Amino acid sequence: MTCRKNVNALTTEEKAAFINAIKLMKAEEYVYVDNPNDPAHIRDRYPNITNTYDKYVLDHHIGMYTGTPGGWGSNFLTRNAVYRGPAFLPWQREFIRRFELDLDRLVPGVTLPYWDWASDAADPMNAAIWANDFMGGNGSGPNRVVQSGPFAYDDADPENSWVIINYLGLPDGGLVRNFGSRRNTPDLPTQADIDEIQQISTYDSGNFNTNSMGYRGANEGRLPVNGKTPPPSNTHALVHEWIAGSMMLGTSPNDPIFFLHHCFVDKLWADWQALHPTVPYVPDDTASNDLNGHRLNDELFGLGTLISATLDHHAMGYSYDTDTPPIVTPVNTELVFNDTPIGTTAVQAVTFNISAPIPDNSFCRDLVFTITDGPTGTGFGIPNGDRVVINRDNTNVAEVWFSYTATSNTDPVTGTAQISCVQTGQTWSINLSTNTMPVDNTTRKNLNTLTTEEKAAFINAIKLMKAEEYVYVDDPNDPIYVRTRYINITNTYDKYVLDHHIAMYTATPGGWGGNFMNRNGAHRGPSFLPWHRAFIRRFELDLARLVPGVTLPYWDWASDAADPMNAAIWANDFMGGNGSGPNRVVQSGPFAYDAADLENSWVIINYFGQPDGGLVRDFGGSTPNLPTQADVDEIQQISTYDSGDFNQASVGYRGANEGRLPVNGKTPPPGNTHNLVHEWIAGSMLPGTSPNDPIFFIHHCFVDKLWADWQALHPTVPYAPDDTASNDLNGHRLNDELVGLGTLVSETLDHQAMGYSYDTDSLP
Repeated sequence: MTCRKNVNALTTEEKAAFINAIKLMKAEEYVYVDNPNDPAHIRDRYPNITNTYDKYVLDHHIGMYTGTPGGWGSNFLTRNAVYRGPAFLPWQREFIRRFELDLDRLVPGVTLPYWDWASDAADPMNAAIWANDFMGGNGSGPNRVVQSGPFAYDDADPENSWVIINYLGLPDGGLVRNFGSRRNTPDLPTQADIDEIQQISTYDSGNFNTNSMGYRGANEGRLPVNGKTPPPSNTHALVHEWIAGSMMLGTSPNDPIFFLHHCFVDKLWADWQALHPTVPYVPDDTASNDLNGHRLNDELFGLGTLISATLDHHAMGYSYDTDTPPIVTPVNTELVFNDTPIGTTAVQAVTFNISAPIPDNSFCRDLVFTITDGPTGTGFGIPNGDRVVINRDNTNVAEVWFSYTATSNTDPVTGTAQISCVQTGQTWSINLSTNTMPVDNTTRKNLNTLTTEEKAAFINAIKLMKAEEYVYVDDPNDPIYVRTRYINITNTYDKYVLDHHIAMYTATPGGWGGNFMNRNGAHRGPSFLPWHRAFIRRFELDLARLVPGVTLPYWDWASDAADPMNAAIWANDFMGGNGSGPNRVVQSGPFAYDAADLENSWVIINYFGQPDGGLVRDFGGSTPNLPTQADVDEIQQISTYDSGDFNQASVGYRGANEGRLPVNGKTPPPGNTHNLVHEWIAGSMLPGTSPNDPIFFIHHCFVDKLWADWQALHPTVPYAPDDTASNDLNGHRLNDELVGLGTLVSETLDHQAMGYSYDTDSLP
């Protein structure tokens, strides 16, 4: 459903896209194919035009000078195929809809806006529509040629000018406008004029021509309105006369304002139809053949569409932004966050059902819900912001999300919020409440100590996460690289994969796609360890939600360095083994891939969130060895956390743990410690989507354990940088939010306060 908006509601980007589409149409080649069956006035004109836009100009001119009856050049001032008869509104509706569809073909998403000239009647010369970034202004000079805006003309540069055509289809210089210059036409139609014609209760009557009484004639501007008797004309025709110049002729579509003007004329008809739903179109099919082209089931001249097919604009695929909105009904207005574990964040949604309007699908695409007050109450938040845009082409359900973060054992907490729907004017009061519960400290164990049952539960939880539906709710406030990726993923597990990739390619500073090789949101900077601590803790809590009691084990790869190929972790009841075949795809264990049985395979995603075949491992293919215990022992003695420029080359524990620094006499490349493990496994563990391999989480659990052990060895060494550091380090300073996670760096420095410990924490 296309949504037509008031020109004054267009964004800068929407205006630019609209202008671009028109320019592209003017540049798109059109070639007339000669047809001996075409009348001479067609064959003489259409070979002269060279582009799609100018065909619209000539189509309009030909229709306007075709008398009904009488044909070309005859009796057209009494009634013609386009004007002065009942088909005026249907013909223009079909004509501008075709134009709109061509715009959308050239620049997808572009729609035809309408110019509410009545709202500009008080000061028409200064209406926003004449701005240089849209329609441009009045004509100037002795010939009143438009010389400003995108449709300006310059004799010295016709190649880059807006060149109009004459009635023969030949180039005819620049666009002409002469606002308010015609005798007795200093003003545009007013809202009072509109209010009067919208009350008329018949569509057309009598001889169905220039002088016929009814709504069509009043809208067209042929009849007295609000005490003003033509000439000059009223309503539609008066706007042509006020703009004057190129808008006075049968070639009036030379001026793009024609289409915005006629879009409002069509909107008035649509509004009138809604006000008078039982008033029929006339004449019907029993009328005289003199009315051919104007009767209910006649074809519109030159367009081929039946008049009857134009009477419902919604059925033609578009709506106006003022059309009656659907009914929005709340499913719930109370959110209860029961038993929220301390240190965790729970989210719930207020849900709304959106009815189909009458007629169905008649309302414009978007409904906007805003949180206009609150939420009050300690710990309550709005994780997706205070504005939710629902595209009704995709869903008839709206969800407005709230969160609660339990930071202490406070019981209960209450709060309130208020949600409004902009389009319907409805407002709802939302009640929020919660109680918290202490968390039993999770103990993370060495994977070699897991029981058969614990391993099976862990694998089951991962599989359930991969099967749990995830649906991205499109938010225009999200950057394009988020909107074009998250829409592709279908499950909770893959969201973790994409979250890691996005953070890894978000430079700090620089943002998405900047200098991420120097420092980014997840790697090559001080927040490497805090970011992954928060990330894998969230993953662990999701596992426990799906299979209560499951914890994240760690892989002490240093203990397997002597014989990594045969480590117990690669058993078929746990992580499965190495990849095989020419593409090194994993074909054993719970994460195996079989192209003939995708339903039961572990399918990874690429960096766009799209399915990308099977998991790849190539043990030792990039580097022959895992890090050793000697490597671990050396880095654990480092006595500073980070330093210098706080980037990939900075000296300190973080850089050594990450694997950017020389360790035990080995200078990268290849990487050391953390990085070396990724490189040794290789395959899917090398790109930003490395969480595709569940071994990622077990590996990073050991990386986090090393940091926890280091913190215990160096309890007085502070995290660095602190909050006084440069804004270039945003996302890495002590009280910054971690990129994409929202957790503060400072909230990750005590792993036990986050609700977990390691099985060696109490050992000396």
